[in-house]
Amino acid sequence: MTVKLHSLKDLVAALSPEGESIITINESNGLEGAVKDRVNEAYAATLPTLTLDVPEDHKGKLSYQVTPTDMDGFRKHDANFGEALGSIVAPVIAQHVKDNADVAQMDLTVNVGNADFSTVFARPTGETPTEKEWASSIGFGYSTPKMKSLEGKVRKDFGKSFFETEDEE
Repeated sequence: MTVKLHSLKDLVAALSPEGESIITINESNGLEGAVKDRVNEAYAATLPTLTLDVPEDHKGKLSYQVTPTDMDGFRKHDANFGEALGSIVAPVIAQHVKDNADVAQMDLTVNVGNADFSTVFARPTGETPTEKEWASSIGFGYSTPKMKSLEGKVRKDFGKSFFETEDEE
């Protein structure tokens, strides 16, 4: 099996057809549902293509165990997609906060395939922020769902373990 990935240039083009960004910010400093829908459509259209060699005697059934290499291809796609999305969101945020001095923070997160691609902004607090402070005011992230036990029981047990004595163990 082979995995074909789209280039970063292709991903940016899918998110900015004809050089026009699909990203717009609403009055609440968020993304409209239609923008999120278009991002989801671009993601789906650019998913990696899997090519399988099918034996002639497969008799209408085919099982394929996804490999770590296959998963690496999907993760690379997500990393590239996040970079492409961030590269078109950042200038839109920059213009929006230049035009709206009262905007202190923004969180532009899009859920795609049960993963969040986010671009966040927090206005620098200094009187005259430096270029480095402006650069640090924007962040990019990608997250996938966590098992509830990681955030609940495992985390709680981890904290509790620091207060146990050897006698209790």
